[in-house]
Amino acid sequence: MTSFKQAETVIHHAPENFIPMLASYASLSAGIFNAETLKFLAVDAYKNNQYGLAIGYVNAALRTIEAEAAKLARSCPPQLEGINSQLKSKRAELADLSARYTKDNDTIYFEQVVNVQDLALPEPRSVTKLVPYEMPPPTAVPIVLKQGGGCVIQ
Repeated sequence: MTSFKQAETVIHHAPENFIPMLASYASLSAGIFNAETLKFLAVDAYKNNQYGLAIGYVNAALRTIEAEAAKLARSCPPQLEGINSQLKSKRAELADLSARYTKDNDTIYFEQVVNVQDLALPEPRSVTKLVPYEMPPPTAVPIVLKQGGGCVIQ
């Protein structure tokens, strides 16, 4: 189920609980996107031959997904149950990645695995640039009144 469909389900089935459910949905989605970011950092570190760092990032992503799954199990409105499948597939993907990276490190590279607490996360930055908007100058529109009522733009 897409994020849009999940949000639409929340709005249509429980309008009186919309604000608390929106907060839960936003929190769960933020956790999933955070884990996805950590996964991309792990893949990048692995491609740059930083195997211990890659395992650290994957472990951090797994912890994030598991924390979100625990949150979902504790207090999730029934309308947000669709997000549970997202969490399960993301956890399976991360567990597979962790197993592959750990196996490679344990058999080939033997690098020290970075602890989750010691990970250096990159500084957040915007991917867009703020461009000031300037209103265009007003333009005269030639309007002609018709006899008998009405008007026409020439």
